[in-house]
Amino acid sequence: MGIYLFLRFSRVLRGRFRWEDQPPLAARTQVEEGVSALRPLEYTYLETKMFGAMSAIRGLNSVFRGGILPKAHGGRTFVVRGKPGAGKSVFALHMMADLASRGRFAIYFSFEETANDIFDRLWKYGLIDQERFAVALVGAELENAIRAARAADPKKGLLVLYGREKSDKFDLLPEVEAVVHGIEVAMRETPGNDWRWRALTLDSINALEFGSRSGPHRFTIQHLVDVIERKGFWGLIVSEDQDESFASLPYLADTVVNLGFGTGRHVRTLEVEKCRTQNYQPGPHAFRITEGRGIVIYPSLRAVQSSLRRRVPSTLSEQWMIPLPGSLPQSLQLEGLEEKTATLLWGPANSGKTLLLVHLATAPSRRCVRANDGVSESGHPDTLPSSGSLLVSFQTWEAKFVQTLRRYPALKKRWESAQVRLRWYSHGDNITSGQVIAEIWQTLQKARRAGVPIDRVMFHGVNAAEELLPNLNEALFWPTLLDLLATEAVTSFFVADGEDGRTGVIEKLRGGVDYAMHTYRQGDLPSSCIRIEKRPSFRLQQQAEFNIDATGAVF
Repeated sequence: MGIYLFLRFSRVLRGRFRWEDQPPLAARTQVEEGVSALRPLEYTYLETKMFGAMSAIRGLNSVFRGGILPKAHGGRTFVVRGKPGAGKSVFALHMMADLASRGRFAIYFSFEETANDIFDRLWKYGLIDQERFAVALVGAELENAIRAARAADPKKGLLVLYGREKSDKFDLLPEVEAVVHGIEVAMRETPGNDWRWRALTLDSINALEFGSRSGPHRFTIQHLVDVIERKGFWGLIVSEDQDESFASLPYLADTVVNLGFGTGRHVRTLEVEKCRTQNYQPGPHAFRITEGRGIVIYPSLRAVQSSLRRRVPSTLSEQWMIPLPGSLPQSLQLEGLEEKTATLLWGPANSGKTLLLVHLATAPSRRCVRANDGVSESGHPDTLPSSGSLLVSFQTWEAKFVQTLRRYPALKKRWESAQVRLRWYSHGDNITSGQVIAEIWQTLQKARRAGVPIDRVMFHGVNAAEELLPNLNEALFWPTLLDLLATEAVTSFFVADGEDGRTGVIEKLRGGVDYAMHTYRQGDLPSSCIRIEKRPSFRLQQQAEFNIDATGAVF
């Protein structure tokens, strides 16, 4: 709190006295008038990190830059809009289950489905957690159901599914107001700790009839929003964006989220239209609805770039390097590849680059011996085995890749000892660039938390990535991927097939990697050639030959 107050005071002080002792506007230079495109670190970012309501929906916290801020006094309204089939109901149901799993109270009103239908959705998307919260299917006896569920286990959260029965008819606005009042009475009369967090979902508001009250339509919706906020609820209102009669709802709500479709109907997107009192990541963010997992949001590449710029990228390692095999160090005048670097291996098919990749990715690191040192430092090992590796393939599926290694026993043995994890992406237009970035980032973080960190990442078939996955054809994808690997302090390798290194993905990667190597064959010779085109300390290009025997040894 002290840091927050200090930053807020500094912001006011900077805004009030920033022009003191400054030259006149006409005397300022063009540099002083420059505007940075990067968003500064505002005090609301720390406020969101400290007090924001974190969500278990993967990726949602990143969109809201840490979490959704509650109001100090009263409730908060959250509107979810979108076309039919965009995932509004699943999103709202996942939010309610998430709140209930944290020991809170949540009630889900459905004016179009029965309570049993809603429960089936909970089960289908894996949102039921009996150890953390109870699920109650109720109808008219709402207050008694809340009392019974609260008395059964007061330490658990509660998710109430209030569905529509076949014979029911709702006088909807008075009913909602009466139910909100009944919930308060039931909570007040139930012994035990009270629920300080209360959530309410209306799915959907388009099924409500607001003709029972006199006055303008805007006043009627305003009354509904006031009831939710005045009673201290976190209200989530689902609305169809094609209904013009509810066009005033976004102006009254605190937060508005639009769900839609990206390219065609194969990619769903989430975009925050407004959010009072806090910042958020703008732009559409892709998300998927998966059975057993619910909703997973993949922040856009611009949002990832905004997160990465607050992290310090790693530099080249001065102590450890990956040695080159055989006689390549003498021929290329290159002892090895320094750790924490990015390397591009490109060339025509059957030029040995894939097997060379396996050799480099599984070779134990060797301590650098500098000219002024003469020997390694005492008390430290001269070699350091790889902790773990990750292979991301855009072209060759996993079983075929492993089957190829069976012909080379030496490489297969090193491959198995290096604890390589495989991730294969099949072709299709439903996989976005944000999803690939998010899944790689999550894999690195999970491995680190599990105590088996990944220090080397391999990307195979990168030339086919944009062809098989059209959504990867985005200008920010490869730069964002390189920035991510740099901030995670891992050694990365990129393998691409191609005859010309100045076109396509090869040209995009060449400018961002530390090493660029070209493998090829000369005539009918059985050996392959490798040429160093780029290295951190540039020297004249060197050329050498290497062979791979029947066991997979490179010499």
